[in-house]
Amino acid sequence: MKRSKDKYSVSIDEFKLWMEIDAFQSFYFRGHKFEKSKKDFVKIDGGLFTGKEAIQLFKMILSSNPFTRFEATLIIWGRNGALTRILVILGLLFLLLIFIIVER
Repeated sequence: MKRSKDKYSVSIDEFKLWMEIDAFQSFYFRGHKFEKSKKDFVKIDGGLFTGKEAIQLFKMILSSNPFTRFEATLIIWGRNGALTRILVILGLLFLLLIFIIVER
């Protein structure tokens, strides 16, 4: 692993190598947990992705563009169900707000 300014950085090649070997099953990178699952499948924060999808998401997380990193996070949240829960909670809060306004 290479040393950057304040964090360890991982290259795409190292990530592909991790997918191929059986040395360790999981690691954390920039707030996301990568776990090996079935053959050629990777769990990222509980959401199941194919190997190609995992590589694309890893590239997005490595990006220096904050919008690209946030988009990767949204994709992960969408796959593991967190985005659905957040939207349901926001919808309920919105309905509660409308109910309070209508009652006045």
